[in-house]
Amino acid sequence: MDFGSNTGEYFRDSVQAPFFAYYLKDKGTLNLPEALTFEAGANNWVRNDAWPARAQVTRKKLYVRENRELSWDAPTTSALSYDSYVSDPRTPCRIAAGRSSDVLP
Repeated sequence: MDFGSNTGEYFRDSVQAPFFAYYLKDKGTLNLPEALTFEAGANNWVRNDAWPARAQVTRKKLYVRENRELSWDAPTTSALSYDSYVSDPRTPCRIAAGRSSDVLP
């Protein structure tokens, strides 16, 4: 996957090396934030002074809907809808066709 820059090299040179030099060899200064994250869509590193990064987060409700779907929209009807699942302790993680994202009915 192309991130538009050599992310591994940046991480090793700008994060790991200064971290280990500071904490293991008592050398240099450490100018790292509480959390340094990589935003893949924008292809850039983000410095977060707190973690979780609450300043950039908007709380949203996520609703479980019928047919194993998720939605940001609240249900519009008061009718009871549901999905059912079989719980079998002998096979707690059933997979279909070798893909763990598929759940057998």
